[in-house]
Amino acid sequence: MLFLTYLTVHGSGVNRADEARTTLLIQFRDPEDRPADEVHRSRGQGMMLRGVDPAARD
Repeated sequence: MLFLTYLTVHGSGVNRADEARTTLLIQFRDPEDRPADEVHRSRGQGMMLRGVDPAARD
């Protein structure tokens, strides 16, 4: 298990195993804090567990 602030530069080496790496990424952030760039998009990115999405349309 690894906990990082989003300001921490981090990464890993090339996966040389025969199996894919499994990742569960859970992020907590202010909904007003939008990404600076549209990179590293994932299927679940932007899903909210709890709270109010200020960008949601009524």
